[in-house]
Amino acid sequence: MEDLIFLDIETSSLDTSACEILELAFIRTNQYFEIQEMYQTFFRPETYIPNRVVELTGIKNEMVQAAPEFYELAEDLHSKLHGKRVIGHNISFDSKVLNRYFANLNIDIDFRTFCTLELTQKYFKKLPSYSLSELCKFFHIPLKNHHRALDDAKGSMQIYKICSQLKPRNFQRSEFLKQFEEIVEKSDETPGVIIIKNSRDNVIFQKASDNLKKDLQEKLKNESTNDPKNLSDFKIETIECASLTEAFIKLNDFKLKKKWILYLVENKSGEKFIKVGSFKRGRNIIQTFESESLALKQLNLIRSKIRNRNLPVGKDKLSVLKRNQALEDQVKLLKPDIFNLLIQSKESLNGFFTGYVFNEDRYWCEFKTEKAVKNPEDLLNLDLKFRPLKGRDRFSIEDALRVIRHQSIKTDTVRKLSKNFVSELINSQF
Repeated sequence: MEDLIFLDIETSSLDTSACEILELAFIRTNQYFEIQEMYQTFFRPETYIPNRVVELTGIKNEMVQAAPEFYELAEDLHSKLHGKRVIGHNISFDSKVLNRYFANLNIDIDFRTFCTLELTQKYFKKLPSYSLSELCKFFHIPLKNHHRALDDAKGSMQIYKICSQLKPRNFQRSEFLKQFEEIVEKSDETPGVIIIKNSRDNVIFQKASDNLKKDLQEKLKNESTNDPKNLSDFKIETIECASLTEAFIKLNDFKLKKKWILYLVENKSGEKFIKVGSFKRGRNIIQTFESESLALKQLNLIRSKIRNRNLPVGKDKLSVLKRNQALEDQVKLLKPDIFNLLIQSKESLNGFFTGYVFNEDRYWCEFKTEKAVKNPEDLLNLDLKFRPLKGRDRFSIEDALRVIRHQSIKTDTVRKLSKNFVSELINSQF
């Protein structure tokens, strides 16, 4: 579980496009609200502090005369805030001001915000006021110096803590869905990988996607109607890829493996059957799955298609042969031929197209080019590094081809190469 940062700034006005930061403070805690770090600093403004701000905050001009300017502490603040979860009261104001300051220094910063003002408005209806001072009175939280950054950050922390205890499941759900919405908003309609991990950093959901934004929106819609526990402990990651094939291969970098398979067996009479089982070496694997239920669903679909063909049920050789042929037809549909193929991304990512070549002897290579390879002969001019094709990579490529086959908008181009040409490519490597 990542740390929480409760932050507040005091400024010279309420104009986010022009105000100056006078004071910044934050408190960093762990998930149990145990304080890990407290930080407070003044900043020297370019102009005198208005009298009304002095009266409101108690921050006087002499208190900031010897203070640093923002640029002097920008790198240190960036290291403490970038990529973190930042919480505060009306945090959108603080976020806009901080983003403006960092942008003026050409420093990219990104942190996820969570607002205690919005939180209390959601869970405590019809309160007379949702100002920080009135909420602290409502919750009996001491607030010694209102409109001073560190004290206001402490107040926000206590409000957040109380809300998390009063409405734990709704609160966790709201935070998780907010995180999800932010990731959806930033995602593009490109191929990629979606990974969700729990608090122990174990992968609990993974998907190779041909459209990250679309699939994230669908997942968000599903999560909005479910009620899992400890959602705030979940972490969502996305990895953009140039092609769907690349996305399926990248899934192998994560710990959630496909443990269930459809595999082909043959009895003593020579009749073939498809069975569901666990992953074991030596089995004639047709397709891999993340769960037994998904494997059984596919098996039932195959059986239904075979039954619809009204095949003979006898045990004579001709009847067995016809049933075997019907089964093999279904296997061919499920198990794409990946050998002697050139697979390449339709679009580039970060200026490069990604491609793959496979041969019959279970060797393959990955390559990146600034221009798409339109003529296979151009492959002879590339420095291709062929290596043995491992089983898990082969299954990933087969999964990709199954999806590509039915895509309305193609993310990958697939081209058959001659066996002799691929052999020439491999021989040119040595």
